[in-house]
Amino acid sequence: MDISEKLFCSTCDQTFQNHQEQREHYKLDWHRFNLKQRLKDKPLLSALDFEKQSSTGDLSSISGSEDSDSASEEDLQTLDRERATFEKLSRPPGFYPHRVLFQNAQGQFLYAYRC
Repeated sequence: MDISEKLFCSTCDQTFQNHQEQREHYKLDWHRFNLKQRLKDKPLLSALDFEKQSSTGDLSSISGSEDSDSASEEDLQTLDRERATFEKLSRPPGFYPHRVLFQNAQGQFLYAYRC
């Protein structure tokens, strides 16, 4: 069985040449916006469409800095479960994630990373 070593963002449908590019992508407002859209089951935007809409002021704050309340641990766990389920359904055949999510008997979530 072949395991792809390709660096890929399934949310934005982007490939990367190295880990630095991938880390920088995850910090972009475009990526954060698409993550929020995906969790709300709304359409995702291409980089070009995002730039057009954000330059005209059609989009609200992406960073979340306008929100005074931070997300609760329960909200984060729910988002992680939803994201994991969605990513599992949208993975191409033969794709194996580098990170696996487990839940222990106390209800805590733990990630295991493949090296």
